[in-house]
Amino acid sequence: MKWLSANFADRMDHEQLRHCEVYARRRQLIEDTILYPERTLFLTDEESEEYSIAERKMSEAITETFACSASGARPSFA
Repeated sequence: MKWLSANFADRMDHEQLRHCEVYARRRQLIEDTILYPERTLFLTDEESEEYSIAERKMSEAITETFACSASGARPSFA
């Protein structure tokens, strides 16, 4: 799902594209933090706040991203 906006941008309107890009950015931040927890020691205040928001809003971002795919931008998850 992280690549939905890159692979199907031509089938999305501006709002759908924005939702998918927000999801991808937040998901990458969470993955990076899980894979490299030592990096959390060096986060700036802004990065720390962004991570906190990403954790709180991930469920909403997933729902919005699935809505994008259901509206015609259908990726293959195989």
